[in-house]
Amino acid sequence: MIFELSASEKLLLKRLGVGISKIMIFKMGAYPSAVSFVLNNNEIITIKGKGKDVAPRFEVFPIAVTNELFSSDPEQVIEIENNNKCLQIEKLQKCEWEIPSSKNEKELTFGDSTNATSQYEGRCEDMPNNAINQAILDAGIRIKSNEDGTFVVATSMFPFSLYVSECEFSESFDLSIYEYKSLTTL
Repeated sequence: MIFELSASEKLLLKRLGVGISKIMIFKMGAYPSAVSFVLNNNEIITIKGKGKDVAPRFEVFPIAVTNELFSSDPEQVIEIENNNKCLQIEKLQKCEWEIPSSKNEKELTFGDSTNATSQYEGRCEDMPNNAINQAILDAGIRIKSNEDGTFVVATSMFPFSLYVSECEFSESFDLSIYEYKSLTTL
């Protein structure tokens, strides 16, 4: 299955190019759950995960993009001092797949491990031939600017959790599992 951004979501992400004045990171549970960008023209662009069922017990979380602000207070706010424009906005795409669990993984499983599977994420080229279920998903964005460097927001394999760079309470993440596609060419 393939879960891609809609045309309207791509347009919203392209709006980030006008420049960002503030980034607000929201938290539900232990990890980030939404990120809102306040643009230089006061527009709001929010990114969060949305659950999509691929198969029984196999769910993925592509990004959802809206122009709505979360109703709760942000856990962390990053002020952008120079309000410079974004030079490049890229969407991050990854694959997730299930394979039969190895003997070692089954030994760590509580209860009956018959037909147990393990879920992985990575580039599509990393997916093994014995994948039982698989999905390709638009999983995040990477923003590059001259002054502020790079900022990344991406969904996790864990329900509705985000990986967020420069976030005090985000899990660490590996950018090498993503393929990058410029939003200017989409």
